[in-house]
Amino acid sequence: MEFGNPIVGSEDLIRSAIKSPDFNTDLESGNVTGWRIARDGSATFYNLVIGSTNFNIDENGNAVFQSVSATDITLDGEDLQTVLDSKAEGIQAIVTLSGEGNGYNGTSLKFGQIVIPNFDATRVYAIGGSGVHFSKQLITGYTRLTLRAYLNWDADATTSNTQLVEYQYLSDSGSASDWILSWLHPWQDTSPGGTDAHISWYFTTNVNNVNGLHCVGTDGADGGTPGSRLFAMDMGKSIGYSDYDLGSGTPPVQQYTKTYSCNGSASFQSDGDNRGVSEAYQGYYSGTNGNQFSLLAFPYATIASDLAGSTINKVELYLNNNHFYFNAGGDALIGAHNLTSVSGDHSSSVVIHDRINTPHYDLGQAKWTTISNLIGEEFRDGNVKGIALGPASSNSNADYGYFAGNGQSGEPQLRITYTK
Repeated sequence: MEFGNPIVGSEDLIRSAIKSPDFNTDLESGNVTGWRIARDGSATFYNLVIGSTNFNIDENGNAVFQSVSATDITLDGEDLQTVLDSKAEGIQAIVTLSGEGNGYNGTSLKFGQIVIPNFDATRVYAIGGSGVHFSKQLITGYTRLTLRAYLNWDADATTSNTQLVEYQYLSDSGSASDWILSWLHPWQDTSPGGTDAHISWYFTTNVNNVNGLHCVGTDGADGGTPGSRLFAMDMGKSIGYSDYDLGSGTPPVQQYTKTYSCNGSASFQSDGDNRGVSEAYQGYYSGTNGNQFSLLAFPYATIASDLAGSTINKVELYLNNNHFYFNAGGDALIGAHNLTSVSGDHSSSVVIHDRINTPHYDLGQAKWTTISNLIGEEFRDGNVKGIALGPASSNSNADYGYFAGNGQSGEPQLRITYTK
């Protein structure tokens, strides 16, 4: 007998949607169960396990993939590319010194060079040497050895180019005390003059003797030093710094990064009534609660004290999305407030700098996002004491969603980088 109330016609879904008996359609309650498949192509599943021979995702969100290619991957809420960029990349150039150089005769002698290809102005490098042997031979008595590094862009460096560093070594003994030296110099250039950094190392001494002081590599006539090297290393991202004034003793400006956890949160209906829920709501779902907003509290007095007299370099906010109206996710509507307490009822008029940032979050995504430095400056100056989410600029469901609040897994955090 033909089914009198068809669900599909051929393979097409006739009805607007089908769902399981336990599907909770009141998404605003935050207690969604079951599943639903709609004719417009959207689908909602909870407690779903999918898999094949190449991949598997279980009901707890644990996943195994044979191969992954993606442009937006986070690690503990941090953009993975940002995490990788912050790490040292290690050796960028290395040269083994070999043979035996000329003895010093009054002119700076070049004893080696390295090239850092594709120099990155956002990185800090360390240049140096390891186990480099300088033989004194016929020189006796007081001796001074001076090492200098010179920089040129896209061509060999000479003593007429920019000097990067100078080291001096002193000795008052005879030839038995040859120098076998290692040294390291951190260096950055935020305005490079070319693509490849050419660094040449020279030495001088106070004794002119063509048969005297000279550099000996690993296989030189004097036996050299096993593992005699010049090298350059990537040490990580560039940081701001300033000079220490030896005359005044004024401490140098330093950069700090501090993270502050949320210590209170509340969600409010459009009329200002406190909803009394743990989650941080924003936007419009229905007329029941209207265009909602939430207030997040942070230890504002501590933040203001830490930031006093500082320059704000970067402000980041960590949010963990629990739900959006649409499966495609939505934007976090980030603003601020100046309340000492978020308890009780509050009108949306307490929200200042509303929607100053609106970063996109995928459904269920937890991540750090960079927000305006103005927020950090306002915390510093006492004009802001917490973060706000919402209200939305309209009653569109596209802005409706909620995030983890204080005390929940993935609760909000604020991270501020500053110099003082």
